Amino acid sequence: MIPMTCLFSVYWSAISGFTIGFGDYAPKTAPGRLTCIFFLPFAVAVLGQLLARIAATYMARKRQTSELQFFQRTLTLADLARLDADNNGSVDKVEFLTYMLVALQKVQQEDIDQILQVFDRLDVDNSGTLTKDDLVLVDESVRSIRNICYDHSTCSDDASLGDFGQAA
Repeated sequence: MIPMTCLFSVYWSAISGFTIGFGDYAPKTAPGRLTCIFFLPFAVAVLGQLLARIAATYMARKRQTSELQFFQRTLTLADLARLDADNNGSVDKVEFLTYMLVALQKVQQEDIDQILQVFDRLDVDNSGTLTKDDLVLVDESVRSIRNICYDHSTCSDDASLGDFGQAA
């Protein structure tokens, strides 16, 4: 019989909870085995959550340190060239913001591209700004497409309207 001391209990719980399970000790009685049916999955989940939190804290600190270093560095001519997305020789706020968000891994370039596509679809007059007139034109376009579909019954399932009223 194995003596049940606090040290042994901690050892067995840690070895079992971390799923190492050397096999040197195992419950022999039916009540001990029944207890393990509930204890072991719970212990694995709790210890897994603990390890996940430790890793998340470590990664957050690394990210903060990296961001701080990134913000403290000086801007070079090479950086300026990378920032200039439209290659016009200057960097505007949107180009700077886009570059910084992607460089800091806050957003993916594909996400920004999709957002800009939505803006372009809504900017009906291609002015580079959204106005009430743009939204009225989008709404009229949607109504026109719907009326054609209802009047002529020519719309198939493929002619559905996409996001923000644009024909898909």
